[in-house]
Amino acid sequence: MKIRELLPFVRKMLRGRLPVTMSICMLPLLAELSFRSAEAAVYSLMLYFGRLRPAELFSGSGTFQPAVSAVSMLLRMTVTAPLIYGAAVRLTELCSEESLTPLGDVLVSRRNFRRSLTAELIKRVLGLAALLPAAFFGTAAWRMLMSGGTAGDLFMTVHAFVLTAVSLGMWAALRIGLSALPYLMAAYPERSVLRLAFTAMRLTRGRKMVLVKLAAAELPLALTVAGLPFALTRIMAGWALCISITVKEEEYNERDKAQAGVGKTGDPPELSYETAWGIPAAPDPAQAAGGRPDL
Repeated sequence: MKIRELLPFVRKMLRGRLPVTMSICMLPLLAELSFRSAEAAVYSLMLYFGRLRPAELFSGSGTFQPAVSAVSMLLRMTVTAPLIYGAAVRLTELCSEESLTPLGDVLVSRRNFRRSLTAELIKRVLGLAALLPAAFFGTAAWRMLMSGGTAGDLFMTVHAFVLTAVSLGMWAALRIGLSALPYLMAAYPERSVLRLAFTAMRLTRGRKMVLVKLAAAELPLALTVAGLPFALTRIMAGWALCISITVKEEEYNERDKAQAGVGKTGDPPELSYETAWGIPAAPDPAQAAGGRPDL
């Protein structure tokens, strides 16, 4: 999936809808920053009045800092998870050219709240589980590096750092795959969230670099700070369009298997953006002229 083909369709999809879509896409980030700022303000006040020592902010040895961190995390999840799902619903409907559901209707639904919160919990649990090997190998590599030793110890230290890098790469791949979960929840509201989490990791196989390339293409605009809302909206819209096309490929493959009445078929055909959006292909010049096409 080429970025230079994806971005023009993203701009076309957002044409005339950019201000509202940008506002919806920025809501999760603004909520996250608000809670982070409030948490930092609480820590600053406790440090100012001497109720908290600076070392406790990093060691977690006291009881106050872990309690504030846990409460802040729960509040962030409770607020940002529905907002992320609401943005995914809006972008998915834009990709499918469906009638737009008001954001308030999405947010006030109890079912949507439960599903979005469940999705956030699944992403955090799976992400933490994938991060454990990197933490183990990284700690072991650092301890061996600090302890020194023989050439054999140096050999083991290098391998531990390599395993740490590999583990971090696997964690990043998992996080990118799970980032498609809200869009699949919007496309398949009747399916269970846990099933869609594994579906997201399967469908994004071989497509994870699309999100990385989108972020790289919009990075210069995001670094201007003022262009961050535009860049974030385009990245999210591009990823939503990529997932929408992937879902259509999956549905095409399922219909093909149902019509054939056999087991698994080959890989689904890669749909072009014109096919996915229902744009008719240009007629063959020879046929349009009434002539005979070249064989």
